[in-house]
Amino acid sequence: MTSTTLSEAGLIMLDRELSSYNGHHKIDQYHLTQGQLQPSIETLRGEPDVERIKQWLRPSNVNNEDIARWSGQPALKILFIQTHNDFSRDPRKNPKHRTIPCRTEVTPLPTRAKQRAMIKDIFNHARLPLAALGAYIRCNITFWDDSPYRVVGQQGADGGAVTSFYTSGTSWAIAWSYFHATRHTSAVMFHREGDGDERRQELEAEILRLREHLAHPMLLAYIKMNISLHWTFRKTDEMNWDTYEVEQTLGLATWDWVLDRRIDPAYQADIEEDAEMIAEAQEAAVSQFHVLSGKLTNILFRLRVFRDQIRWIERCNDRYAATLQDDGQRDECIRLNQKLFQMWDLINVYLHDAETLSHRLDKQMVIMSHQVAQRDARIGLTIAWQGRNSNSAMVALALVGFIFLPWTFIANLFATPMFNWKITDDQVIVREPFKVYWIVSGVLTSVLGLMWAVWMICRQYADRKRRERSKYLFEKALKSSIVVKQSARLNRTATQDSVRTKDFATLWWKKVKLKDDEEQGVVVTQIS
Repeated sequence: MTSTTLSEAGLIMLDRELSSYNGHHKIDQYHLTQGQLQPSIETLRGEPDVERIKQWLRPSNVNNEDIARWSGQPALKILFIQTHNDFSRDPRKNPKHRTIPCRTEVTPLPTRAKQRAMIKDIFNHARLPLAALGAYIRCNITFWDDSPYRVVGQQGADGGAVTSFYTSGTSWAIAWSYFHATRHTSAVMFHREGDGDERRQELEAEILRLREHLAHPMLLAYIKMNISLHWTFRKTDEMNWDTYEVEQTLGLATWDWVLDRRIDPAYQADIEEDAEMIAEAQEAAVSQFHVLSGKLTNILFRLRVFRDQIRWIERCNDRYAATLQDDGQRDECIRLNQKLFQMWDLINVYLHDAETLSHRLDKQMVIMSHQVAQRDARIGLTIAWQGRNSNSAMVALALVGFIFLPWTFIANLFATPMFNWKITDDQVIVREPFKVYWIVSGVLTSVLGLMWAVWMICRQYADRKRRERSKYLFEKALKSSIVVKQSARLNRTATQDSVRTKDFATLWWKKVKLKDDEEQGVVVTQIS
């Protein structure tokens, strides 16, 4: 984005966003000229002098002698402003002190209004884009450059063209103006205490490493891009290992991308004995997948924005190279473009890696859903077997009642008037119908027992036939898929899938036979 004025700053930086700036507590002045081994850093104690800061950052009274003296000695000035990290405060101890971007309901600090006015005054004096502060408050990853304008010093001294830039990240933002005549750079950097301090240290180290290119206008943009890419690439590499660890927690075999081989799980838990442990592991995996998904989405966003930012740096570098006459300075721009091309290629590689990670996470979530469904099915099958055992217990109770029922019938026989207890010398106690009752009860018991045994045998036979039918249909479904011969070359798709299905079919049939043998043993025991 380019403009001839600072009107775009008003569109990007609103008053309510500026009002959410909760102040700062440390300001450092950083000055490095070409040829120096170490920069000069001054920390401003107490209440700083705003006019002194403005004149140090961008002198107003410039004459032709100053321009001639400075043109041969490129320099870099950075005003480091460390802001309060209100996001890291404990909300229980500071319930109303947290700075929320784009919100006005913030408890103002005592020096907040004065510091906000000071920042605005410095930006207006240096003609830096105030949108950099808005992007920093909102934690946006953005970049911007303005159309060049000319400055005039004392007695009509021509200060040459000046171009303003800014680039921002989530914890730091930097805005700078480049003076083409003197090849000086004046910058203001906001960094949040904590993680922003680390970015500042990395920036200072990169400036010293690249101090021979201090006169290039896109030096700060290149360093910002280099630091951001290094952080993003490291997070992407961590994502690979985190995803691999989560895959291992699911208890399934995984493919190691480094060793190019299959890695079996550390343990294969028993579904019936360790069901609770597996459920807890899956719940933990779901929580980790949720965090990894959010982290990966942020990485994908950063990589895509950085790819556009590289094109922005390249465009600015080409416009700067078009204004140069010196071959050495042109070669410097060419080398910068080469570095940008290398960054572009690396971003594409890591972007493909991140997209592959997204695909892996989606697949693992689907696999885990199927695993949960299979576990629930096994639990349901276990419940069914327990219900069948309960039915067997009921059958045993019925059998006990069935055994004692004839004797109850016999007891009722004795209650019938079949006996003559008052006998005389020529009479008997047992009458003739007594034999008939014994014959009927014995035959009835034998017939009922035989019918029960036949019913159990038929039921066992029907179950076995049903299992054989299921096995036949399962093998038929397996044979319908593509099976690669053993002489064929192994690959990562069809052959391993067919081998895995064969192994699963064998394991499944062994479990079925084991269940049949156990069931048959129970039936034989009951019959005996």
